[in-house]
Amino acid sequence: CQFHTNASKAVRKADALKHLFKNEKELSLRKFLDQKYSLYMEAGEKNKDLIVRRMHQALDPSLAAGVPLKNGFNTINNFRAKVVNIKNQAQKAYY
Repeated sequence: CQFHTNASKAVRKADALKHLFKNEKELSLRKFLDQKYSLYMEAGEKNKDLIVRRMHQALDPSLAAGVPLKNGFNTINNFRAKVVNIKNQAQKAYY
């Protein structure tokens, strides 16, 4: 099935995408968030909480530490806002 192949490819690509401050010039935080989310959507992933958790795991560790996830459902918009909001603070701690 062509869709299954494309979906698997998109998931592998999304899972491989990482955000690191040392690579910020090549892949900014906003681009990382947009690309990772788009790839999971392209793969047909409907569970937004799972997408947020996968995005969180792929963040630079100094940034991920500042954005704790809720035990319940985490929304994409709340996660994005929190991550973008603390980016500068986390980046200073990184350097």
